[in-house]
Amino acid sequence: MLFVYPATAADGDEFFDRFWPAARAVADPEGILFAAFGVSRASLRQIFGPTVWGRLREARAKGHRGRFPIGNPWLLPGMFLVCSGRVLWQHTYRHIGDYPNLSQVIGRGV
Repeated sequence: MLFVYPATAADGDEFFDRFWPAARAVADPEGILFAAFGVSRASLRQIFGPTVWGRLREARAKGHRGRFPIGNPWLLPGMFLVCSGRVLWQHTYRHIGDYPNLSQVIGRGV
């Protein structure tokens, strides 16, 4: 698994050292890889819409606390399963509070 994030290497080191020190991650502050996979800029509704606020309430109820965003907060996330240069699965986020059904990835034969 490889994480690509739209911030500096120092930002990534701070995050991954705290939450997942063994993770492999690549900084993409210019968004080059995000653009290559067709990840787009979020609209106001995708950042501040009612569904996002609902997800925020759910996360807070589970004890998650946000922090000031790093990198480009207007860039929607993207999740892709790539094997041998082919995209086998992807999740296109509808808003920043959206999350993928990872059970769809299990058994993809990678």
